[in-house]
Amino acid sequence: MITISLVGCGRISDRHVSAINNSPNLKLISAYDIDSKKASLFSEKYSIPAYDSLEDMVNNDKADVVAI
Repeated sequence: MITISLVGCGRISDRHVSAINNSPNLKLISAYDIDSKKASLFSEKYSIPAYDSLEDMVNNDKADVVAI
C-alpha cells in the first residue's frame, strides 16, 4: 500500500481523490491547504486529518508520496 498526502484542497483535489480511490494500492492519509477552511472541509469530507502546516503534515504522517 502506497500512502499519499495531498497538498491543495481546491477544485482539482476531488479528481486527485477519485484517482487515488480507484487504485487498490493507494491510500490518502492526509491533506494540507494554505486556506485552513478548505483543508478542514476536505478533511471532514474524506475523513482524513488536515494540517495547517505543510511541514507538520510531512513530518507527522510520513506518507510515501506527497501529491501536489
